[in-house]
Amino acid sequence: MSWSIPPEELLTYIVPGLFGYSRQEGGDIPAPGQVYYWGRMRFTQTSDYLGLLPWFLIPLPLLFRRDRYTGFLAFLMAATMVMALGKYTFVYRFMFEYLPAFSSFRVPKMILFLFAFGAAVLAGRGMDVLADESVEKKRLDPWFWWCGGVTVLIGLICVSVLIARQPIMAAMEEFITAPTRYQNGPGLVGERFGFMLRDGLLSFGMAAVYLAVIIAWFKKRLPTKLFLPLLVLLALCDLWRVNTRFLVVTSPPAAKQESVKNDIVTFLKPRIGTYRMQPLNNENAHFYADNGFANISAYVTISERRYKQFLDAMSLMSPMPDIMNLKYLVMNTSDFESQKKELEPKYALVFVSSTGSVVLENRTVMPKAWLVPSVVVIPDPGQRLGIMANDPRFKPNQIAIVESPPPFLLEPYPASSPAGSAEVTVYEPNRIVVKAQALKNSLLVIGEKYYRWWNATVDGKKAEIVPVDHVLRGVYLQPGNHRVELVFDPLPFKIGKYLTLASLAFFAVMVLREMWARQRRRLEGWIS
Repeated sequence: MSWSIPPEELLTYIVPGLFGYSRQEGGDIPAPGQVYYWGRMRFTQTSDYLGLLPWFLIPLPLLFRRDRYTGFLAFLMAATMVMALGKYTFVYRFMFEYLPAFSSFRVPKMILFLFAFGAAVLAGRGMDVLADESVEKKRLDPWFWWCGGVTVLIGLICVSVLIARQPIMAAMEEFITAPTRYQNGPGLVGERFGFMLRDGLLSFGMAAVYLAVIIAWFKKRLPTKLFLPLLVLLALCDLWRVNTRFLVVTSPPAAKQESVKNDIVTFLKPRIGTYRMQPLNNENAHFYADNGFANISAYVTISERRYKQFLDAMSLMSPMPDIMNLKYLVMNTSDFESQKKELEPKYALVFVSSTGSVVLENRTVMPKAWLVPSVVVIPDPGQRLGIMANDPRFKPNQIAIVESPPPFLLEPYPASSPAGSAEVTVYEPNRIVVKAQALKNSLLVIGEKYYRWWNATVDGKKAEIVPVDHVLRGVYLQPGNHRVELVFDPLPFKIGKYLTLASLAFFAVMVLREMWARQRRRLEGWIS
């Protein structure tokens, strides 16, 4: 519910920069006058602004097109806004507590795309009303006063910012004084108030231009064929002024990538291959990920609960780092010296960095894929993790922990002989191919996280992927030489893709149908 739109931010639909714009994730120090977001959603990265034009046009269908379509779209906007307000309304909290499965959804604010859809369609219907020559302009008097009211409201917001500084400070002190990545200091509050006023005046000026164009059309000084395109042009300018502030564009960094590498990156580059590494000092794991090194803390956490449980239970001296292909550790030299006796049986010092760190190599790391001849079935996750972290009998190259019985009989542990060999021949983000030689019934273990939308084939025939050792994936094999292929093919993505394609096709059909209907009406008019 943290991603609930705060009620006061509804004002950003008419004054988009009232709380600043997007928080800056990277890039250069902002240009003068650029104020980043400071409201209650500290982590926001989106703008709700739709332009002023929809708020001028939406009353038109409510006045002149009172049919089921207008009613449905108005209800859609109201309902989705209540949902987007999330924790700030009793409705969302009630549904969260009592509606089955409702708590599985997250980020209430994301539903605002339906709000924007409803606003766009109603605005389009408003344009239809303005284009309809049968609508008498005298009947448009209420709409004309509405447009004036929207402009006055924006002006009142500017006046409020100017004269009500202390009440605003009292209500929003925690947030309006909060620093951002680049902005801090005693002048920050004044800078934000100044930006609120400037952006409010800019919105007021844009609304005044809209109102002037509407008055000119209303007084018959502007023909409809120019009036409607002019409204669209103003809408594009209105949105452009926000995009240029929200989407901060910076020049690419002039520095070469080599200058941001350290000697550890240079050392690991030719050695790490498909293995993983992990900094245990104060360095950011994402630094090494950006240099192409997989590590366990910057690892994409699909199946997050399993993975978090695994990391919470992991011991460096257990086989758990081995099965995760964790081959290299980076530690501060002082930390290594204090833990040297404990670490040396498993980890060897292989590099001393000029940064004050050392690189240790895991001598017992497992390859990317291997075969085991025996399995043990343990459904309880706590028991599985306890065995892997603390039981010296757990040998990952000889036995695997699974959660359900295997499809055929495997040799009891300890096995009399190895299960065979496995070699990864293709390793891509969405595809892995393994060449395996199984000497007996065995389980092929892949040193990658289990996720249900991976699919496997063995010699071209579909096979089941099972969770192994709590976080890894495995495929059962019978004796023989096999080609095992694993492909990431998520069903939700395919459903979304085909729904998108279907909606585009439906949209094209509706456009063609409308063109045909208009052509038919035109021909009928000529005939009559």
